[in-house]
Amino acid sequence: MDLQSNAAHTHPLDVLVVGAGIAGLATACALATAGHRVRVLEAAPTPRQPAAGGVKVPPNLARVLTLWGLADDLARRASPCRTTTLLSLRDGARLGHTAWHRDLLKETGASFYMIHHEDLQDMLYTRAVAAGARFTFSAPVRAVAGGPTAATVTLASGETLSADLVVGADGPHSLARAAVEPQPAEERLSGLSVFSGTVPMREMRAHPALRSVLDAGWPVWCGDQRAVVGYPIRHDDEYAVHVWWEDDGAAPDAPDTWARAVPIQAALRYADVALEPRCAARLLPVGHVSRVRFTDRARLENWVDPSRRVILVGEAAHPSMPCSNHTASAAVEDAAVLGALLAHLHEPDQAPALLWAYQDLRQARTRMLHFLELGNASAALSAPRAMRDTMVRLAAVEPGGAGINGAGDGSGGDGGAGPSEDEWAEIEEVWGYDAVDAAEEWWVQWGMLRERSAVIGTGGGSVRP
Repeated sequence: MDLQSNAAHTHPLDVLVVGAGIAGLATACALATAGHRVRVLEAAPTPRQPAAGGVKVPPNLARVLTLWGLADDLARRASPCRTTTLLSLRDGARLGHTAWHRDLLKETGASFYMIHHEDLQDMLYTRAVAAGARFTFSAPVRAVAGGPTAATVTLASGETLSADLVVGADGPHSLARAAVEPQPAEERLSGLSVFSGTVPMREMRAHPALRSVLDAGWPVWCGDQRAVVGYPIRHDDEYAVHVWWEDDGAAPDAPDTWARAVPIQAALRYADVALEPRCAARLLPVGHVSRVRFTDRARLENWVDPSRRVILVGEAAHPSMPCSNHTASAAVEDAAVLGALLAHLHEPDQAPALLWAYQDLRQARTRMLHFLELGNASAALSAPRAMRDTMVRLAAVEPGGAGINGAGDGSGGDGGAGPSEDEWAEIEEVWGYDAVDAAEEWWVQWGMLRERSAVIGTGGGSVRP
């Protein structure tokens, strides 16, 4: 894909993006490719930010990365995943096994990958720079404000920058959000912490108890308000581990970030919990992990400020469960939709309608993904039998897949017979979603209609959406 394919057709905006995490990097890719002048402001000194170890790349995210010319890089850096094995956290009993239907992956048009967070960041950063985005590091932001003629960003140094549009991509503790919703969003601690780390695969291969884990694809140990998930990354050189665990319910003394490391043995209080031996053996080598408490945040009514010059993307706009299936994909979809819409901007007065279109398109999608993830988490944290029943109900499987404790017999036994017609449609809605197509469909249905109406109403004069 030509990095500047839309530049000749776009009225260029000066855009400031606050934050260089996944959401900010993806926004820089999308808007710079659309022909806008993009500058990214990041508080950290380098583009490599502390992160959660592994990231899931479902087909809906892989599709956007492919559109941005990153398919080869993704295949080189990531590990494909097509199977999930469900296990009891208490005793390791096999609860079920799923293998994603080849037809399903073909229908969604992309594969399911697992990747290291740093590798996804590096891919997006390199792509954004190639598209023309500029980056300023060690530039913490103090305030963001909209205005009638420009938006402004005030840095901690006291310097003030102005732009046609400011994109807040600064995460769940967003400063940019105050320009859109002045009242702080309500927050409630869920009572769960999410821990994340990685283990070198050589250590796992050297541990006899862990060899069967490596054949399990994406094993999930679940039950009793705790869950452990693992998967290979970096082409099987590292193993990512995510742990959902009950915490003491005490409010943190500072905002949680992935930069804060804690010793996993103390954090998980092993003495209080009986763990299946292979799970314990896999967790202990992790050593120090990152920890973020899962905080339930009220959803924002608006993602665009009254001046139509400040807009939110990623977790600055919508809540997300840490380390969920769609934390990264939802943020990248936001960026792809925004970039596709603003590629059609050929005069400034169009901008408000395009920004509101972004909000309308993305609010419904992210709400659906959020509640889907809450449902998945509820099943994983519940009694093992409930998790098994949930997975069988949703079983997008090929019968008789091999699992962590044995080979399938071809009967479809604990995988189910495959999804029903309604369940297949639900899976396609999630994985088959094409962010750019969604934006283009809006443009064809509404954007072009507004333009035609304006031209007729002005006798062929300039377009006023």
